[in-house]
Amino acid sequence: DEILALAESIPFYWLDGNHENFDVLEKDQGAWQPGMKYMPRGSTLDLGEAQAMFFGGAASHDRAQRVEGASWWPQEFITYKQTMDALEYQGQIDVMFSHEHPASFPYSDKRYGPDDIFGIAEKQAIEAIREKFKPKWSFFGHHHAFSKGETNGTKWACCPIIESRQAILWDGEDMRLLKPDMGTSYFDVKL
Repeated sequence: DEILALAESIPFYWLDGNHENFDVLEKDQGAWQPGMKYMPRGSTLDLGEAQAMFFGGAASHDRAQRVEGASWWPQEFITYKQTMDALEYQGQIDVMFSHEHPASFPYSDKRYGPDDIFGIAEKQAIEAIREKFKPKWSFFGHHHAFSKGETNGTKWACCPIIESRQAILWDGEDMRLLKPDMGTSYFDVKL
């Protein structure tokens, strides 16, 4: 599979979402996933041509159907301290990887309507970070459906759900969507 071959040839970093077993994650910091590096909320990484910040967390729409400590953990929520710690970073941030999207991005409006306020505290926390650092790029994935846009000078994209067999390729200058064609090979679309 071409996506798997690509994934094996590059470093793999990940951030938490909202359906993680946070009890395990807090103990081992992602060590249970060999070959992958967990990036805690507010962590940064020098990508050579760009400085990245990672910030996981989001509220679960389906929390009422889950069991605390078994299929839902309250640590999914972004805390004030986590946000303030990220805001203390003194360097430049060129790209932001988050699970939720910043509040200023119209992404949720496209899916749920402009009056949807679910998860607004998480969106506002991510927005505060985006507003301070003004990254050129922002990628998030909580909502699973690919979309892209540009808001307040930040180009953004919601990453597609893995089952769609799509991926976003980003080289620091351009973003491309890797999609399966009608056969088994892939093609990419410049965005």
